[in-house]
Order: sequence, then C-alpha cells, then structure tokens
Amino acid sequence: MKLGDVFKPLDDKKFSMFHVKSLFTTGMGVFSDGYLLSSISLVLLFVLTDFGISKSSPSYDFWLGALSGTVFIGAALGAILFGVLANKGRKTFYGVDVMLMTVGAALQAFATSPAELAAIRFLVGIGTGADYVLSPLIMAEHSNAKDRGKLIAIGFGLMWSLGAVTASLEFLGLEALSVPHSLMWRIILGAGAIPAASVIYLRRKVPETSRFLLRIKGDVNKFETVVKQITGENVKADSNLADRNGILTYFGKFGKIFLMACVLWFLFDLTGYANGLFGPTLIARSIGIYNPAVFSLIYPLSSVSPASLSEYPQLTR
Repeated sequence: MKLGDVFKPLDDKKFSMFHVKSLFTTGMGVFSDGYLLSSISLVLLFVLTDFGISKSSPSYDFWLGALSGTVFIGAALGAILFGVLANKGRKTFYGVDVMLMTVGAALQAFATSPAELAAIRFLVGIGTGADYVLSPLIMAEHSNAKDRGKLIAIGFGLMWSLGAVTASLEFLGLEALSVPHSLMWRIILGAGAIPAASVIYLRRKVPETSRFLLRIKGDVNKFETVVKQITGENVKADSNLADRNGILTYFGKFGKIFLMACVLWFLFDLTGYANGLFGPTLIARSIGIYNPAVFSLIYPLSSVSPASLSEYPQLTR
C-alpha cells in the first residue's frame, strides 16, 4: 500500500464548504494575530502618556521597547512550546491559542501600569506564537492538494494583513468620534478579543487531521473515520504507514530548505516588524506623517496584501 493512495481522496477532493469553514476557522485566528501585534504601535504614545511617561522620563525608552517587544518574547516561547505539543495532537491544543489571545486582549483594556500591560502582552504573545504554529499546520493538513498553497496564502498571509488594517481603520474611526486618547488605547487593544473569541468553539470542533492520525499517531481506525467524514469515501490504511523517523532525519533531508526558509522569515520579520512597530510612532514623524494609523495602513496595503494576492495564481503550480 502506497502512502499517496490513502491520502488521494483528501488530496483530490474538490474545494468545498469544509475548506471554506477551515479557512474561516484558521484565518480569524491569524486575523487576530495581525490585529494584536500591530495595534500597540498605533496607541503606544497614548499608553505612555496615560501612565505618566514622557520623552524626558528616564524609563521612556525602556517602556517603548518593553510594551512593543514582550509580545514577541511570548510568541517565540509559545511557538516552541506548542510546536512540541502539536505532535501530541493538532486538535488537542487548537483553540487554546485563541483562548489565550482572547483573555490577554481583554485584560489589556484594564491594565493599570506599564509593567502590567507588558506582562499581559507577554500572555498575548504566547497565544499568537501558538497560533503561528497550529493554524498553517492544520490548514495545510486539511487542504486538498490543488488549493493548499492558496488557502495558506489567504488564511495566513492575507488575513494577518487584514487584521492590521482593521486596527488602523478602528483608530481612524475612534479619532473621528473624538474619543479621548486615554480611552481610545484601551478600546483598541481590548477589541482584539473579539475576532479571537469568534472561533474558539469552531477550533475545538475541528476534526483531528488525517495526516497526524496516520503518520504520527498511527491510529488507522480514526484516520479512516476522519477521511470518511471529510470526503464521504471509504479508505483502508495500514499502521505500517506511520512515520517512525526522528526529527534529525528531516533536518538532514531538508536542511537546506529549512535554513533558507528560516533566513527569509528572519529577514522579513526584521524589516516588517521594525516598520510595523516603530514606524507609526518614530519613522512616520520623521517623514511628516503625524497620524500613526495613516502610516500603519501604508505597509500592509502597499506590500504584504499585494504580495499575498500576486502570488495566489502561482501557488497551484
């Protein structure tokens, strides 16, 4: 029995409502990532002012970095932790990520000090790091072969940008309503709980991925049940198709590809998050843009979103 034969019903399945639901379920989590990671840059100066920290304060630079950066420390730890846990079950932890984001985002609105807000954003980061691992992984394993690349591009790349754009539009809307800055930052940061909470239930109901069940867990019966549930077809698999190789096998086999992906991702984040986090507050003013939301809209609308859409036709090749 060949490995490709047992996955053929899944890979050959036409795009269906199952894929649409999967895209929404994963995409709204990634949308939340984009919103939560970028929203702080819009209101950072409001937060510091509200907590009595001015440019002349000795701690100004520290809190400028801490309030922006703790979320990424949390994201790194969350990605490592949930990356390991994902090999115990994809579905098992899917939904925990958005629960952490929901709780963390809501708590931001009630922070009483910069230290408290930094700690809360660390919690948010753990959730976003977990989502960075789980969402594209589950999206890829549930997708059919023809649409896999496109679904990941939309569900991960494009949805992140839409989350960032939404935060900027919300800022402009609240500003137009003359909402006080001391309240505005709490609304914008706290509102990140809404998209994350919208998919908690759906994520807990997502079926375990067939590839995990067969290749990692070796549970043939559950694999056949999930394939039947998704495709309506009966398949017969063999437990010998379970993957017994260790992680070092894949580092050896795909080491160059892995390294290239890491370097490209590092370079993208190095420039992307520098622009995203400090652009609206530091870079924008140096080039004559004094509304942080205007600058924040430039990056996703001029680069990330067009890139996601332009690569879309190439992802089926």
